Amino acid sequence: IGRTVIYGLLLIFAVLYLMPLFVMLTTSFKTMDEIQNGNMLALPQSPTFDPWIKAWGETCVGLTCAGIKGYFWNSIKMVVPAVA
Repeated sequence: IGRTVIYGLLLIFAVLYLMPLFVMLTTSFKTMDEIQNGNMLALPQSPTFDPWIKAWGETCVGLTCAGIKGYFWNSIKMVVPAVA
């Protein structure tokens, strides 16, 4: 009984810990109407990559509107030599 309770608690805490990641990921594939009118935990009815494409190439960061691709590649340039 002891191990069952421990594993049950671990499972509950794992679900609670991972729930924000699930919500964030599923919301990123929803349209704005689905986000505003739908259930936060529901899967997207018509998944779209448009928000990802816009964030990658058009989103304004600071004074430039070139997206996050430059920042992503800068991070890759810093991480790869550090772990190699």
